[in-house]
Amino acid sequence: METERKLRDVAQWLPTKSLGITIEAFAEAVVTVVDSEDPYKPVHRYDELIEDAEQMRAFGTATLKSANAGSLFQNVRAGMETEIIYPPPIVEAVLEWSPEAAKKGLASGNLTILLHDTLPCGLTIFDDRIALTGYDPDTGMLRAIVDTDASKVREWATPLYESYRNEARSLNMEAIEA
Repeated sequence: METERKLRDVAQWLPTKSLGITIEAFAEAVVTVVDSEDPYKPVHRYDELIEDAEQMRAFGTATLKSANAGSLFQNVRAGMETEIIYPPPIVEAVLEWSPEAAKKGLASGNLTILLHDTLPCGLTIFDDRIALTGYDPDTGMLRAIVDTDASKVREWATPLYESYRNEARSLNMEAIEA
């Protein structure tokens, strides 16, 4: 019941219907929302998912928080196979947080960054979990993360991710090295 209530509350930030899946597919999900005691609770949950992963494929409409970018680059250097697809301004912001960590991550051979101008939401495919991130459209703040190991969600997420990957373009590495 509590998960169902939380899903109803976060549905406003997740464009599931326009993506071809219902919020009910996430019935068994872990739903992490901002609360008054911990406004960074979803950021911390995403960080946990990154730290536990051996592989990560993601696309997004809002930038990773600096704490997540730190975990991302650390795990990439430790061997986590990572592919991310973001709009150019978001890639620039992530790379500006820690240019040296980004360069080391890219040099590791474990990180691929692709660019796409129009993404519908935040989606991450981890080893055994799929995460959707929900942002407040007025503030751009992360409001919720919904993650699940449901096979139905994986079956939906994988071709969705691939469709955006096929439309994406490579990051200009010379721009990073300059």
